[in-house]
Amino acid sequence: MDCTKGTLRPKDKAIEKLFFVAFSVDLDKRLPLSYWQCIQSLTNLYSTVMHGMRPFVAALTSMTKRTHASRPMHATAGARFAMEMWRAVLAVAIRDPDSVAIPIEQYIGATTSKPFVIVSDASPTGMCAALYHPVTGALTAWAEYKFPYGRDVRAQYQGNREYLGHLFSLIVLIAHTPGPTTTREYMWINDNVGALQWAATQKCSSMASHYANLAVTQLHITARLRMAPPVHKPGIQMGDIDTMSRLAAHESPTMPGVHKRCPTLTPNTMLRLPHEPLRKLLLLLDPHATHPSTNDHHTAFIQVHRALNELIHALSS
Repeated sequence: MDCTKGTLRPKDKAIEKLFFVAFSVDLDKRLPLSYWQCIQSLTNLYSTVMHGMRPFVAALTSMTKRTHASRPMHATAGARFAMEMWRAVLAVAIRDPDSVAIPIEQYIGATTSKPFVIVSDASPTGMCAALYHPVTGALTAWAEYKFPYGRDVRAQYQGNREYLGHLFSLIVLIAHTPGPTTTREYMWINDNVGALQWAATQKCSSMASHYANLAVTQLHITARLRMAPPVHKPGIQMGDIDTMSRLAAHESPTMPGVHKRCPTLTPNTMLRLPHEPLRKLLLLLDPHATHPSTNDHHTAFIQVHRALNELIHALSS
């Protein structure tokens, strides 16, 4: 802990331990479950105090839950990719330990008295997010977006889509308050307990949301955002936000009939987000998408990173 800088990171010996483990493991060999559990435990522990590393634990956790204790196993494509990312970061951290430090207030969950409040809801077809003023509580901006992929008929990815609402909420916040000089703090309100838990721990247990989690982490870092503890709100209380997320394919939020059904979401507070950059990003974050090889993960990582940068640029132009 550096009280002068207000940061927290693993001790030098802990970074050396992580470095040794990450570079000594042979990712081409079948290894016992206990070996992978050790790696998962170390990365899960230290990622809480290493900038941007929480998303690179879920693949290891997922892998260690799906094998027999007596059966050696190869690393899955996602776990291998995660280990390669750990190696890259630790190669930097071993030379400059402070480069991975996080703010102390982020670790302890300290919040300002008046964070931005963002409420989002998602349906099988789309999502809506509304931003409220941190002092007056008045609705200041909102936006909706239809998912650019198939309807989730069986609702098997509802938690993933609600978590995409978290990402969408951050995009709404950035679009409404561009170019900050200080860190912006926000409170996310949603009706899905699982998605709220993923946001609170900064780690999605579903690999279908792995890249959405990476996108949220990237926005936290590049747009200087910090999340206050998220809050659950029963779905029955979502009102107009829930209704707006369920627009039919032929409906737009500016139609008179839609405004009549959602009177609090007025046209003068509606944000018009850049459609094509947002569509490009969401297609990459489709929960149906699979990445069967490590190279697929590397490609997806680069594509998501670039698409998010393009969207941020479009929001500020």
